[in-house]
Amino acid sequence: MKYLGLDITSEEIRAILIQKNASKYSVIETKTFDIDAKTNQDLSKVLLKVQSYFCYDDIQTCAGIEASKCFVRTMKLPFFQKFKLNKILPFQLEEELPIDPNNLSTDMLFLNKSVDSDSKILVIATKKKELQALASNLNALNFNLESVSPSQLSLTNVILPNEENNVKTNIKIYLNLDFQSSYLNIAKSYNNQYYITQSTRLNYNLSSLIKDLSEKYSISLEQAKKEFLKTSFIVMPSNLDSISPEQKEFSNSITNHLKSLTKEIQKEFLKLKLKGKSLSSVEVYGESLCIKNLKPFLKQELKIPVINFQTEILEPKDALSLNGDFYNTKFINALSLAVSIAKPLKQINFLQGELSPGNQKIKKFWSANKSIMKIGLATWLIAVMFGLFKQSITYKMSDDSYFDLKKIAKKTTNLKGRKLKVKSIKKIVKTYKKQKKSQDFFSDLNKTKTPIYFFNKISNIPKSININVTHINISTIKKQIKISGYSYDTDSSNKFKNYLQSISKSKKSIGRAVQTNNKTTFNYNIKL
Repeated sequence: MKYLGLDITSEEIRAILIQKNASKYSVIETKTFDIDAKTNQDLSKVLLKVQSYFCYDDIQTCAGIEASKCFVRTMKLPFFQKFKLNKILPFQLEEELPIDPNNLSTDMLFLNKSVDSDSKILVIATKKKELQALASNLNALNFNLESVSPSQLSLTNVILPNEENNVKTNIKIYLNLDFQSSYLNIAKSYNNQYYITQSTRLNYNLSSLIKDLSEKYSISLEQAKKEFLKTSFIVMPSNLDSISPEQKEFSNSITNHLKSLTKEIQKEFLKLKLKGKSLSSVEVYGESLCIKNLKPFLKQELKIPVINFQTEILEPKDALSLNGDFYNTKFINALSLAVSIAKPLKQINFLQGELSPGNQKIKKFWSANKSIMKIGLATWLIAVMFGLFKQSITYKMSDDSYFDLKKIAKKTTNLKGRKLKVKSIKKIVKTYKKQKKSQDFFSDLNKTKTPIYFFNKISNIPKSININVTHINISTIKKQIKISGYSYDTDSSNKFKNYLQSISKSKKSIGRAVQTNNKTTFNYNIKL
């Protein structure tokens, strides 16, 4: 089975196709599909390109919804069974969220399940209307859609576990910097596993920096972005003396722009520190890694180590963050979505109830076979109605037959009143049948022609028939009598043949006579 993750942003769709091996995953293919915001390009047209490109068999798909479109809450509730939590969640969310829970699609993840005390759960919700539109587009294009999850929060599926269970490292920070958006994702450790419990969209993006550079150097946005991906850099203080004024000016343009980002991140860090949380490092990924010396700069500004995104779920050759490959690291969100399908018990899936994959497959099957199903249903109803009608007629005929039977039995037997029952009538009929069988046997016995009967007949032939019998053979096995002899009188020979033919059981010829010299010889076979 192959898994397709679709990270859908405002600028492009990032798709990654993976396959699960013994314990890790291997990347089959990655591809980006641009969404032209200027022409207001329909998302379904871009999704059609995705579907046409990944024309493999046995693919399950997970699409992502941006975390900024989701409501995230960590709650303590007095149940550990999911079906009970689903009943009380709408009432809890009614107080927590600024929108009617009935208009939301909600799912939860157990952070700490407890039988004796309150269970800690992560509740994530998104607007049902937008979810239905996305699911409808994907299902219409025959994607095998198994899940829709929040893009940033699905990182839970790929980040490293907290194997040391160190209290000091129970918080991890993941910084996702792309051209169009920036997210600060916070992971907390529960039972040695990190869960993304907070995803904050930062009021910063690199696209405004690229726009400033295009205006400054009088080049198009496309060319500015292309050059930025190739040559952008930050000069660290230790290297300022060895660069040209133009290089310094270019570097300062980037650092001055990035400082608005670092200030916003520092505010988020301060909130965590006020809650008594200690921060050990920041793992960064996304298109911003194209900027040379970005990580040393962020370390200098944030006063915390900044490293590449770490994951161990991929085969070594497929690692997406090795050597700071900015192009590959932008597929990490898509990777986390693809992996989430292979871990169905540890993922958020907004496709619940009528939107669940099972219900969608039933609807699809019904729409494809609607006419056949209707014909089948109509045929079944006709068969049922005919069966009921036939049963009704049978009961009516049975009642009529029983009434007639009682009427005849009353006339032909001495049965009256309560004795006139089916059981009594059957007993009399059985006795009559036995008597009839005996009569038929003796009648057949009287009709049977035995060898003695034929022997007597032959002995009492008329005196006018002058013949000489030389041989008589009676066979009870073949059920026949063979008679041989001769006669000097042809007329007597013919009369004898006619006589035997009249007493034979079979109407077929019994044989023939042959004229030899002055006499007639015969051989006749008579059936018993």
